[in-house]
Amino acid sequence: MNKKVGIAFLLCIVATLFAQAQVDTNKALSVGRNALHFKDYLLSIRYFSSAISASPEKAEPYFFRALAKHSLGDYIGAEIDCDSCLIRNRFMYNAYFLRGISRHALGKDSLAALDYEKVLYNNPDHQGALHNLALIHLSNKEYDALDKNIARLERFYPQYLPTYFIHSGSMLERQDTTTAISLLEKVKSLDALSSEPYRLLSSIYYSKNKIPEALKELNGGLALNNKDKRLYTLRGIINYKIHNIREALEDYTQAISIDSDDRTARFNRAQLRMRVGDMNAAIEDYDVVLAIEPKDQIPRFNRGLLRKELGIYKGAVSDFDAILKSYPTFLPALMARAETHKSTGNESGYKKDIREITRLQQLAATNRAALPSSPAQDEDATRSEQDQNIEKFRMLIHNSSSTDFTSLYNENNRGELQDREVSLDAEPLLRLSFYEFLQTDAIPIRIRDKAVERALSNLNPDITPQIVLYTPSLSQSMIAEHLQRIDSLQKQSTLTARDALVLAIDLETTKDFDSANTIYNTRYNDTKDPLWLLLRSTGNYLSYRSEQTSDQTTKQENKTKDFLGKSSYNKLDAALKAGQLSPHLQQAFNDSKQLLTLWQESLVAMYNHGTLLYHVGQYQEAVKVLTQVCRKDPTFAAAFFNLALAQYASGDILSGSQNMSLAGSKGISRAYAILKRMQ
Repeated sequence: MNKKVGIAFLLCIVATLFAQAQVDTNKALSVGRNALHFKDYLLSIRYFSSAISASPEKAEPYFFRALAKHSLGDYIGAEIDCDSCLIRNRFMYNAYFLRGISRHALGKDSLAALDYEKVLYNNPDHQGALHNLALIHLSNKEYDALDKNIARLERFYPQYLPTYFIHSGSMLERQDTTTAISLLEKVKSLDALSSEPYRLLSSIYYSKNKIPEALKELNGGLALNNKDKRLYTLRGIINYKIHNIREALEDYTQAISIDSDDRTARFNRAQLRMRVGDMNAAIEDYDVVLAIEPKDQIPRFNRGLLRKELGIYKGAVSDFDAILKSYPTFLPALMARAETHKSTGNESGYKKDIREITRLQQLAATNRAALPSSPAQDEDATRSEQDQNIEKFRMLIHNSSSTDFTSLYNENNRGELQDREVSLDAEPLLRLSFYEFLQTDAIPIRIRDKAVERALSNLNPDITPQIVLYTPSLSQSMIAEHLQRIDSLQKQSTLTARDALVLAIDLETTKDFDSANTIYNTRYNDTKDPLWLLLRSTGNYLSYRSEQTSDQTTKQENKTKDFLGKSSYNKLDAALKAGQLSPHLQQAFNDSKQLLTLWQESLVAMYNHGTLLYHVGQYQEAVKVLTQVCRKDPTFAAAFFNLALAQYASGDILSGSQNMSLAGSKGISRAYAILKRMQ
């Protein structure tokens, strides 16, 4: 999504805003602002949170933390922090602007407009507020209000080019192409080096079927900027329209050389290669398009047709199967699959498809409801990038959406955590270990649990284990020490409870989870001590995680790119219905449930049970338990993260995003990648 808002406005003014604060707050703010300047947003959030803890009555730390969160794409968190800032100081117009652009990004245009108007009340020449308010008026087709905004922008900033782009766009919407063209010509006079007005003028002329004028503008734009892939892509469409296929292919190839993942250029080149008979090359382009957008069935169908022609029958059937899953009444795919079955001697598959084709052709009602008449398939017909009508599979894409009048800033910030592909696994259970790994991005906390500490003191082990989330990788020499101690303890005929504890945790440390679980099981059955129940639960959880780690399919599927489809949830639901949960996971869950009845106030017991409720698909119950954990310890980032996952899974996207934002602000960096996909 293109950024509509101006972080640069805020970054350039934050250094001059605030001078009076307590010493500790001043120091935290100073370090946080330096981190913000160098785009280390997670570190800056940590320091601003420290400043808030030191001086919760001050507005400034909330403002700066909101700015950092916005830079990470956490618009919900930024809006909440701006609210907190303005409660403490309602005269900070920069906080209104930041809240406005956060709301704008969340689609809350009416609320964003109110914030922009508050900025303009005391700052009538605020460029960012004028610009973004104009965008909202344009989106809502409020042309009178838009014209007033445009007039103010032109009065205060006569050299500001986006004003004329927005104005031109509004004139096009009002069917006044003459004024739109004159405004873009004015941009040319204001900035002789910009290729953007040439591209937009070319689009206007192309829409009016004025091909020579469109080509003239494109060539003028390319003379100024031969690295703009959009100019080549548009010229490719125009060359295709006038049947200059060779030139069109060259234009798309040039666009792809600039951006190898340009979906429009790839698809259009594949379509033209298909038409000229370069089938293998066309398949290569369709492969790239499908890697970029796997759910786009149009290139999949065309690839299937090419595979059928080349005798790649297995791949062709696979493509047709996928298409018919989405479009079960799409006759061309049924016919193509039937022909493929016939070519491979699959008589039963051929007859089955023919029967279905006959049935659909005989049902006039079905034909009217599910098989709309095909659009005109003339030689130069095109479709927009957003038009996914499968019937238009022969058409090239005319990327009209690239005519964008809305960009104010388009920063590619260094270190944007939200663009990374991250794991969707829940944060792990709390368990006992001799080692603790402190993640570099997490705010370190020490989990204190009276029930666990009391149980450990009763055993009085020589080496006291800690309550941890993660453990580090150990060196070979350290592992050797544990193996030596395991060997020594296993040679003893009888073990005290504290020796059994050390032995079992040593076995866990060396990944021998089954042997550790055997000790936990025996000790709990003999003593009924809840500590052994906790250890048996976490030990079985580790066995379950070990199983998952070895499952490469699960590891590949459980990534952020599949999150919105909730494939992992669907897979879990199917397992629950079939009673196929891992025995280790089931045992861990049963033990955690029993432990919570014994240690009702234990943070460890509550968190572990809430997390395991999420793992077994009881999302609503997980939300209830993890909410209690977050109230009990507001610093516990993992609890907020797992709570957010449970809320997402139960369909509460807003609450999930709010808690995912809190998890991110408490140091879990992957929260921002998930937030970006869920907001």
